[in-house]
Amino acid sequence: FTTSIDWQRHIANSSNKYKLYYDALRDKIKFYKIKLTHTYNIDKKGFIIRAISR
Repeated sequence: FTTSIDWQRHIANSSNKYKLYYDALRDKIKFYKIKLTHTYNIDKKGFIIRAISR
């Protein structure tokens, strides 16, 4: 027995989607020359990239 939300999460949980997401993220990090020391893991669902303008 599963709920509709569980089934939708199962369908959305695609390894190809994860690969596309992390490939795009890696490209943006390289493009903007973001140092890894300026990235933070907030929780299991997200992260933040710190931007400093001077």
